[in-house]
Amino acid sequence: MAGVPAMLADVAEEMRDVAPEYAAVLAERDAEVLEAAVAAMQRLVAQAAEPGPLPGTGPDPAARIVQALFEEVGRSQWRAGYPLPTLLAAFQVGARVAWRHVSGAALATGVDPARLAALAGAVFQLVDQLSSASAAGYLAEQEERGLAQQRLREELVQLLLSDRSDSGAVRRAAELARWPLPELATVVLADPDDEAARAALSRLEPAGLRFRTPTGQGVVVPAADTAEWRERTARLLDGTAAVVGPLVPTANLPLGARIASVGLDLHRQGLLRGDPVFVAEHIGTLLVHREPRLLEALRRRRLAPLESASPGIRAALRETLRSWLVHMGDTAKVAVELQVHPQTVRYRLARLRELYGAALEDPEIRLELLLALAWG
Repeated sequence: MAGVPAMLADVAEEMRDVAPEYAAVLAERDAEVLEAAVAAMQRLVAQAAEPGPLPGTGPDPAARIVQALFEEVGRSQWRAGYPLPTLLAAFQVGARVAWRHVSGAALATGVDPARLAALAGAVFQLVDQLSSASAAGYLAEQEERGLAQQRLREELVQLLLSDRSDSGAVRRAAELARWPLPELATVVLADPDDEAARAALSRLEPAGLRFRTPTGQGVVVPAADTAEWRERTARLLDGTAAVVGPLVPTANLPLGARIASVGLDLHRQGLLRGDPVFVAEHIGTLLVHREPRLLEALRRRRLAPLESASPGIRAALRETLRSWLVHMGDTAKVAVELQVHPQTVRYRLARLRELYGAALEDPEIRLELLLALAWG
């Protein structure tokens, strides 16, 4: 077996171009690899000399050493993030180099052609067994780590949606699950048995955290209060009966989930339309039908333009806007109610149009403005 170290050196040299990580394994674990290789070569020589069991099979310690070593190679390949095809390519290199050395040694000892052919079959079957062992290790590690990671993600989403969780526990769970906590997030819900929605929700992963409840399936999704984020989300969920909850800090996700659940219920009743539905665009409907706690959110959303007006005129603009909405744009009635000159009403309305732009012409926005002003 004096030629085994030279064979391993040639294998390592050729692997540097194809799979450098395996060349590193051969260098770092040279004593263990040499022991396993010598045992395998002894089996190959015995196979060439006389019929017997295939090399690398059976319960003997050498076979177990070889099996365990190459299973660990496969596991380390997955942990290092290398693709499985690279692993299999490395075995092709190893088989080619090993056969070059084994056949040379066999010919030098005068092995007859029939036994040489048997030896070739033994070499390549051994390599096939070793590559299978490594592939099995790779897939086993992938499955085990994947299941563990999935459990951590499930625990994290349970914490995020629980009113009883604290920020420290959430941060720790997020670190373990390798899920960066976003500044804003939302809950996307759909019917539990809607297969089209299930497929659409899967497009929100892996950034999103999947979960399931008795009344729905959903995803906690990192969000951004931008038109680009809304357009991308709408595109991913296009054509599905999904409901996108309000954008909230992660600490407020339990409330966001409840609001999304209300939205899903109203969507089932046909009171909210859209595929998907963004509940932030239907707050007035949710307020009227189910969720008065959203009034403050509605007021912040619809009355925000007034904040840019000076404090001295802000109250007058708000009062004028409410009266104008109530009287359906009749400036004369507004002037009577507010006891001001019609020209003053027209001036204030011009200022309001500067602040709100075309939004004042949108019937749904006018309704939400009326709700915000009348209920405030």
